[in-house]
Amino acid sequence: MKDIVRLSASLLGDVSADGDIESDVAKLASDLIRIPSVTGKEGEVSEQIARVMKTLGMSVEFDEPQQGRKNVIGRLEGTGKGPILVFNGHVDVVPPGDISKWNKDPFGGLVYDGRIYGRGAADMKGGLASILTAVSRFVNSSSKMKGELVMEAVVDEEAGGRAGTGRLTIEKPVRGDFVIIPEPTNLELAIAHKGDLGLEIEVEGRSAHAATPELGINAVHKSIQLATKILAIPERFKWSYRTHALLGPPSIAISVIDGGIQRNIIPDRCRMVVDRRTVPSFENLEVARREFSTIMSEARAEDSQLKVSMKELLAVEGTETKQGEEVVQLVSKVCSDVMGAPPKIIGLKGFCDCHYFSENLGIPAVAFGPGRLEQAHIIDEYVEIEQLVAATRIFHRLMEDLLS
Repeated sequence: MKDIVRLSASLLGDVSADGDIESDVAKLASDLIRIPSVTGKEGEVSEQIARVMKTLGMSVEFDEPQQGRKNVIGRLEGTGKGPILVFNGHVDVVPPGDISKWNKDPFGGLVYDGRIYGRGAADMKGGLASILTAVSRFVNSSSKMKGELVMEAVVDEEAGGRAGTGRLTIEKPVRGDFVIIPEPTNLELAIAHKGDLGLEIEVEGRSAHAATPELGINAVHKSIQLATKILAIPERFKWSYRTHALLGPPSIAISVIDGGIQRNIIPDRCRMVVDRRTVPSFENLEVARREFSTIMSEARAEDSQLKVSMKELLAVEGTETKQGEEVVQLVSKVCSDVMGAPPKIIGLKGFCDCHYFSENLGIPAVAFGPGRLEQAHIIDEYVEIEQLVAATRIFHRLMEDLLS
């Protein structure tokens, strides 16, 4: 932990006023990283977060969508009427992949040269540690509290969030006034994110000897023709008019093509996976679905031999919280007070759980947290400790301003 003391003062301000924030938040983040919690196997880390919540005096409730997987809801209730501040963060992480390519143990939680390394360091165990450390400071510094503080530690976000925030916002909805999700935004304020429609498209052909291709129906060739039409969707439907100020234009990508058995057999099937990102305010998932349906209908009309089926793998709506919303103004003000300048307003080209709050509860939510997106999901993933400290100070100040 000696590297922690080498942090610059640019984000910390007067370190002595913060006590041991940097060592506390670094230790907690490291501890959480050391508990593997790849999506579907989050039980142990959820239990550990629940134990921390209880030591802070929070009441704890579990929601178990599947055996061994637990959403955790911790609450601090005040003595009088006031707002409800909700922090929502996911405990699951993506797989580390080929561990031999890592220079640092993906589940080691190594603290080195002002960084913490490991899967989930940026996305988002560092953010969870910042929230819990801020709660600890708040509990110790506030004699009276109004309103309510809620922290949700959820599963499944990396797989779309249906068993996590998606489930909680329907089965156990909170009455939140302010919702903050500590995604790795580089301490910038994300008020919008794209939607995502994932499609699996399968083309059926007829096998034959490759020496007599005329006797078969080549599913790979049919798929290539169909892929050409899919990639022409932006021009076909004039996407140039749908550019979002924060998110840019919609996007489309064919991310998987799988077909054929071997060189001398005409393939009788071919599978494609398509990733279609939508932008709020200009389009929604239904618009994207209609575009694909139109393309499929046109392709079938042009080719009587084309047999194609399509199913959805993922469907997440985009969302946008207006800059005039109180939660945006609140976070901006606190950042100005703590950091000396308001945060940059951004949009996320990926998606997070913000949309569940707007869709299911009508509550505007924002993403704001330590770490950078480019540090997440990579080999030797890491988060900078000075960002954890800055996030902790900002979260603590939010609690003080709203609830004290």
